Amino acid sequence: MKILHTADWHLGASLNNVKRYHEFNAMLDFLLDLIRKKQIPCVIVAGDIFDVPVPPNRAIELYYRFLTGCAAAGVRDCIIVAGNHDSPSFMEAPKELLKRLNVHVFGSYNKEDPASHLIELDGKAVVIALPFLHERDVRTSLSGETYNAQCSALQQGTIETYRTLTALAKEKYPALPLIATGHFWAVEKEGEGEPVGNTHPIPLNKFPPEIGYLALGHIHGGYPVIPSCYYSGSPLPMKFDEAEKEKCVLIVETNDLSAPPEIVTLPVFQSMKTLCGNMEEIAEQITALAGTGTGIWLRVENTGAFQPNLRTDLLDLIKDTKLELISCGNREPNPAILRRTVATEKLSELTPETVFTRLLAQQQIPEEEQKELLDAFRLAEETLRITEREEKAE
Repeated sequence: MKILHTADWHLGASLNNVKRYHEFNAMLDFLLDLIRKKQIPCVIVAGDIFDVPVPPNRAIELYYRFLTGCAAAGVRDCIIVAGNHDSPSFMEAPKELLKRLNVHVFGSYNKEDPASHLIELDGKAVVIALPFLHERDVRTSLSGETYNAQCSALQQGTIETYRTLTALAKEKYPALPLIATGHFWAVEKEGEGEPVGNTHPIPLNKFPPEIGYLALGHIHGGYPVIPSCYYSGSPLPMKFDEAEKEKCVLIVETNDLSAPPEIVTLPVFQSMKTLCGNMEEIAEQITALAGTGTGIWLRVENTGAFQPNLRTDLLDLIKDTKLELISCGNREPNPAILRRTVATEKLSELTPETVFTRLLAQQQIPEEEQKELLDAFRLAEETLRITEREEKAE
């Protein structure tokens, strides 16, 4: 049996407030066409289906259109697990209704009925369908714990959850190969890696060896962590920094889980380019791109003299072309303007992210580390909002 492994769609995400629905629509159509051509009977989406806990209506419409399209294309089982961007309650609200389409949705871990996370695939394999595991799912917090103790307990709780479900699966389906889903940052062994987003590294050398294939989401680049564990990556670049990397989905064969999955490279649904240089160099790059006649989204970084009217100047350069300016900035800010702005600001007028960004700059954190820390800050902020909403709902 063939299984399509994909993740991190982030439906509804925008890029600098520019909507991306034409990309999401084209991507989902490509996946449905692939399912039909390859006659794939099972689909796994390993988390972060939506970009925010309460997605816009158009994103929800695309999601349901894909699910009904899967049913029409002959998919017998579609397994959807929530990621850290998804709201567990929102994802599970239509759970019983979606079962009519053979869609199995898991927003959170059901500690009262762990066996409900086992999906048997027509006698070919069994899937342990686990979503992003929140701390409350796998452990009880203790007052006075150190940060390291919390991380260690969270790691151990996650590992024990997979061990428990693996034991249940082998007891109930002893002859079937075992597949598992997950949405976390996986590393090969303990002690590797630092936190990514609001998740801590989970060492796979402590996972049950009976799991023949671990279908993961959370990391946007597709790659194997170990031979039996793969990230499919996001099908779309979520930011300009990902635009030059190939995107893919994976096809797994249940009759030989030890073999590498088939990698299906996705087309580019929207061209994106980052232009760097002084204004003369940027103008030359724009002229070359305009000559291709292609609709390209641009991020422009001026590394030359400070340009107070940078956006206006760039819009003049791309006028009457198919190029679209998505973001731009001067690499070095105007010190006089910065001093004047900061001197008149009040803390109440600043967003938490602005304060955090300035702290990073003040501490002279390297630029590449700043991006990772800012991503972690945003995800932590979002997780807090999700928790607050769910507590209010309860």
